[in-house]
Amino acid sequence: MTTPGQAPVASVAEAAERSHFALRRAVVDVAMSLVRAGVLVAGVWAGSFLWWLALSLGIGAFRRSIGQHHLAWISRGSGFILFLSGAVLLAATVVKIVAHLL
Repeated sequence: MTTPGQAPVASVAEAAERSHFALRRAVVDVAMSLVRAGVLVAGVWAGSFLWWLALSLGIGAFRRSIGQHHLAWISRGSGFILFLSGAVLLAATVVKIVAHLL
């Protein structure tokens, strides 16, 4: 029996050898896929850790360099942005519900 791109099989032993080689290659491919997945997960973890570390150290240094008065204004500004985002989201949801009911 031949498959496209392969020479005809001369014997049963040759067919078994090809089959064994194909199975071994499939096992190696699966193992390499697992290694690649592990490297990907480790890379994402390391990148996340480094980002968290840099962000924490940077914010800590920034916080020590400004006074309480400025921190209060930063907190108020952040709260206003959060409130505004929530209000816009709520308004968009209400508009969609009303449009659906009409």
